[in-house]
Amino acid sequence: MTPARWQQVTELFHDALEREPAQRAAFLEAACAGDEELRREVASLIRSHQDADGLIDLPVLEKAAEVLADDVSEFAVGQSIGHYKILKTLGAGGMGKVYRAGSTTGPQSSHQGAACRTEL
Repeated sequence: MTPARWQQVTELFHDALEREPAQRAAFLEAACAGDEELRREVASLIRSHQDADGLIDLPVLEKAAEVLADDVSEFAVGQSIGHYKILKTLGAGGMGKVYRAGSTTGPQSSHQGAACRTEL
């Protein structure tokens, strides 16, 4: 895809997101003016964007920000952070560690996230 084409795709994508979901298909049909490949590409981005909504819920992000503000250099598997529990360490590198956390309230699979501890 050329840079100019990518610019066109991203502009239409953002314009479509500004509309109500029910209006997006008609908007794309008119905006793409018969360019089926363009319409498919933008529609694919919109579907991916919708599928990603809620991937990490806001309470996890808020809690991670609180924890990162504390002076804790490392978490332990099993440690609780708010209503989340550290399940395992996902990885570590020069900038810190990433952990998988699961909710202690409600279905575990629908309330998972990751917390990152940076080392300064």
